[in-house]
Amino acid sequence: DVSRKHSLTKQAADVSKELAEIEHKLTYFGYEKSKARQNTKLLESIETMSTIYPGIHGKLVNLCKPIQKKYSVALNIVLNKYLDAIVVDNQDTARKCIAYLKEHHVASCIFLPLENLVVTDNTNRHRHQLPNKYKLCLDVIEFDDKFRNAILFAIGNTVICDSLEDA
Repeated sequence: DVSRKHSLTKQAADVSKELAEIEHKLTYFGYEKSKARQNTKLLESIETMSTIYPGIHGKLVNLCKPIQKKYSVALNIVLNKYLDAIVVDNQDTARKCIAYLKEHHVASCIFLPLENLVVTDNTNRHRHQLPNKYKLCLDVIEFDDKFRNAILFAIGNTVICDSLEDA
């Protein structure tokens, strides 16, 4: 009788643990679904705003790409909070976009107005100081030169290494 009670208690604990794991997964998937919906709404809003206001270039992550696939993760990590930043020509365009997003209840985002970004470009000096096995992040991505200030603003003088040992 005691062993049966112990067995049932263990079963109940196992079922409770499994239920907690399922609830956690459901919460996570609900969050991911909500995040995907927000991203879709933001992309649609960017597309709409681009037809209304001139000077919207798109999300920073879409304006640059790694020269090799092996740098993709590093680039995403480096861009971090600027990954979804929207590059625009100037502050006036950014203000109009912010007003549009507020009016349409779309998630807030960061805007990078090209005319107003203050960036110090020390890449040549840093590049010459680095041993060959290290690379400036700027050197492992491709982008249109008109977006250089936005890219530099987001990545700074970040150095990329091929291995954790090198880092």
